[in-house]
Amino acid sequence: MSTTHLLFHSEVELFTDTDAVLAGFCSGCVADPDHCPVARNRTASELQDAIFTLLENVKQNPIVVPVAGSGFLADYSIIKSLTFGILYSPAAWHSYAAVLDGLLEGNLSGVSDYFNALISAPAGVSDEAEFGIKCSDKIPRASHLVDVLPEIEARHQRSRIGGDTADVVTMGCAQWRMEARERYVGDFQVRTRNPMLVIGNTFDPVTPLVSARNASSGFEGSVLLQHDGYGVSSQFLRVGAQANDIFVA
Repeated sequence: MSTTHLLFHSEVELFTDTDAVLAGFCSGCVADPDHCPVARNRTASELQDAIFTLLENVKQNPIVVPVAGSGFLADYSIIKSLTFGILYSPAAWHSYAAVLDGLLEGNLSGVSDYFNALISAPAGVSDEAEFGIKCSDKIPRASHLVDVLPEIEARHQRSRIGGDTADVVTMGCAQWRMEARERYVGDFQVRTRNPMLVIGNTFDPVTPLVSARNASSGFEGSVLLQHDGYGVSSQFLRVGAQANDIFVA
């Protein structure tokens, strides 16, 4: 494998626990069907299969959702990205479970309300920030798709629900023309002035526990605090919370 391939391969680890988070969503849902309508007497594995079957179906047959007097096309990329994105925030799992139920059952009234709110929300800066910050900080650059394909394919294999949701970021950053002036190019094998506390989450869709362990291993004297919960970062978590706690009203 070339040096370029090795550099691009560095972002495969982020999807290590993504599918486990989706499994937690499904198990939590079926454990509390009164607050999770999409459960519908399914087992957790049956619910997960239903989600992936929906995604396969909308590749060829996208769902037309009535939105603001017109039709909004909910296709594979839209539903896949929304389902993956919701794994970041367990606080939103309850409402999204109802949307999934509507999509699976063909009852689009609640789905329309959800997409109406989504589309009418003010535009944020997250998309621009991701490219502007991430791409400016990244080191590898490439002019040919073949150079980034190893990372893209490895990410697809690492996670069924999240692996193909951010290919555009990998491709865009590979051709980014700016480099951040403050970009750090050293290593992380250091001793800090004060010992560092690293916080890692057991079920995190994009910053897995293994990455927290790797980060902690480089900082001499650091300690890893493991949160046993779901979502991204400690602001979404309750210590010790399990997936089946999240759907309780």
